[in-house]
Amino acid sequence: QTADQLMLQLQLAGLGGGKTVWPGIERLRIDMNCSDNTTQSEVRQDFGPELPNHTEFGTGHLHHRALNEFLSRALPSLREIEYYAFKAVEMYGTLPINGLIYERLHGNTPLRTLRIAADCGPDVSNASEKKREPDAPVRIERLEIDYSKLSFSISIPPIMVSSLVELKLEPVIVDEVWNHFVSEAVPTSTKAHLLFSSLKTLKLGFASNSDLFFFNRTAASRASDLSSGDGDGLFANIEPRFMRSAKYGQPMFPVLTSLEIRHFPQNLGKFLTLFTASPITSLVICDLTFTSHVGLDLSKFRGLRSLGIRLTDPLNLDDVADINRALSATFSTVNPDLQHLTLA
Repeated sequence: QTADQLMLQLQLAGLGGGKTVWPGIERLRIDMNCSDNTTQSEVRQDFGPELPNHTEFGTGHLHHRALNEFLSRALPSLREIEYYAFKAVEMYGTLPINGLIYERLHGNTPLRTLRIAADCGPDVSNASEKKREPDAPVRIERLEIDYSKLSFSISIPPIMVSSLVELKLEPVIVDEVWNHFVSEAVPTSTKAHLLFSSLKTLKLGFASNSDLFFFNRTAASRASDLSSGDGDGLFANIEPRFMRSAKYGQPMFPVLTSLEIRHFPQNLGKFLTLFTASPITSLVICDLTFTSHVGLDLSKFRGLRSLGIRLTDPLNLDDVADINRALSATFSTVNPDLQHLTLA
């Protein structure tokens, strides 16, 4: 139990003797990010030496549970959770509000919004602990998970596509990107689709190391198992794998207006064809390398008004001429009605 987590619990509980209930609070934001050089002992000093350390209170797991139980009781109307801590492993050993997140993902008061930026993931797929086999799909409007500093693979339950309005995931593995989602649609040999019917904003960051990514293959397998039919052979002959869901086929985005892609490791031009039928007005491509992408054809993004391109850093000076040619070829295909351009 670190001092900042303990202080949070003590302060909240102290406001009402541990019996406080705030029925009007719908949003909880916890930001535990410290400066890069801050250590656990320095955080303790900020709150005063009178606070006992975690060894005097027993295991961190027990205190995590107490904090989760308190927050669950005190915030019955909670619909939005934001949690930021890129030193969670060092400071806590785990994500302290695992229990609260799990309860609100699967309980009677479902979350509308979950935003997490941390170096460890929420243990919200522990079916054995929660007596769930498998986990029910998550229905949520806004999901933003940034594990770009993750040091190990994690998983969460499959996500129902029809509820999503905003989605950010980083990092994901390219060949499994669409296998983490489920749909009410039943895949058949004649018609199958993964319809993101309400999704307006999509941000995807891809893993550079195939051993470290947001969802592990177990989660992808669970997503596939939840749908009807076995799906074997349905799309087996279609490549590349990032163009389809193993169970539902090609994803569709009828209302998507904002798209951001980071670190795409394969054929980016091919991947972008998934979105040419969408009403995209804003497109951002980060960490682009033209050694593997010789220009991009953006001509089919006819409604594009804002374009951002960030090249891989550092650039190889020997490639400058090729990069200039690729950029020129790309810009020659851009909608002439473009209103905003960012190049970095």
